[in-house]
Amino acid sequence: MSGGTFARYQTDSYYGDTTLSTLSLSSSITGSGRIDINDITANWYGGLNQSSGLFIGHLSSDAATKSFIGLKIDDHDGVSFDASAYIEGPSGRMASSAPVNLPNAGMYSFTYTYDPTIDAPNNRYGRLTAVIDSVYTLTFDLSQSDRNCGAQFNSFGMGATSDLNSTNDPSATVSAYIDNVSYTGHTGTVDFETNPNWTSSNATTGGNNYGYRQVDYTDNGFYECESGEEGPELRKLNQDGSPRMVC
Repeated sequence: MSGGTFARYQTDSYYGDTTLSTLSLSSSITGSGRIDINDITANWYGGLNQSSGLFIGHLSSDAATKSFIGLKIDDHDGVSFDASAYIEGPSGRMASSAPVNLPNAGMYSFTYTYDPTIDAPNNRYGRLTAVIDSVYTLTFDLSQSDRNCGAQFNSFGMGATSDLNSTNDPSATVSAYIDNVSYTGHTGTVDFETNPNWTSSNATTGGNNYGYRQVDYTDNGFYECESGEEGPELRKLNQDGSPRMVC
């Protein structure tokens, strides 16, 4: 699995596969896998005046273009979270489906599909559809201005943009992980049994602490191998997550 702690942080961050050829809103784009959301702190829910969020999907690793397409996860009430099909383009331009509230933190399957061929004669310029657990379907059609916003995607992974988080608060956190992911631009499934050597940016700053994890439950505890911007670290933890030893 890969992921970890996401904080409310107004600096773009990501962890992902940056080796993809560049895609645009003229390309067919798909992604699928599993996402695990847990440890939602009360602070991550900011009420009416604050917002917290993260994304899973195709993204731009270039800060100048700041784009992503896929799933947006955001705060709801401090216990549950909302999910929506979402596109963010340069200059923070956003288009999304109506959100669905997922009342229980835990593991969910997801897929998303972007079809650029949805017909322009009916004032539709592409369609993004996301499905969660084969139960919730989230979809919307792009407008012409959405389609022409200049969004480009050269990576796949997870992260957050400054537009998804209203303030900086390292105590406002949620844990999010992905596993068994497949995505346009890559052949096969990434199961994170070994380190895929993805790239991270700002993933261990501002209260963030996410990246590659390899978990092996043995000896009444587990080993966590974390690979982030500061290099790999192997730690043995107790079942409650407290440190047992560092090596």
